[in-house]
Amino acid sequence: MLTIVLALIWMLLVVFLVALVSTKINRKAIHTAILVAVSVVVITIGLTTSTYGIFGVREYTDWKAVEEIVLEPFSDETSEIVYVLKDSEGIYSYKSQLDYDSHRINPKEYEMETISGHNVIEIEDKECATPILKVYRRKGISTIWNMAIGSTEKKYVFYVPEGSIRRSN
Repeated sequence: MLTIVLALIWMLLVVFLVALVSTKINRKAIHTAILVAVSVVVITIGLTTSTYGIFGVREYTDWKAVEEIVLEPFSDETSEIVYVLKDSEGIYSYKSQLDYDSHRINPKEYEMETISGHNVIEIEDKECATPILKVYRRKGISTIWNMAIGSTEKKYVFYVPEGSIRRSN
């Protein structure tokens, strides 16, 4: 795409130079040729950028783990251990211990968090000893044609023992 834009700019330069060198063309014809060449370049650049804006070319860095949260089990009357609750709308709930410094009186306080969206992956493994939630992030790469500039995406991966995700319908 950049090649096309550069070719159009080259064409504009050639038209301009031919118009300057040519002595047979009057001044009004030179201005018209320059105006047409500039118009073609501007229209092409406008169509190109609007096409990228509509369809979106997005380039991102690789996923990087930014946080790892140890999950705590939900208390339940059954003997089943549940670390993640998933409702019918795709909303995940989990419980984790709050991070406090060692000077607190009651360091065993918990918080319940929710995650929703298509960016959640469930991995249930019978060999899993420590249930965790890993949070990954990637950033948009700064390039001239990239519509992801300045944006970030997050992905959540639940790694829990087999059968410890309770799904409600």
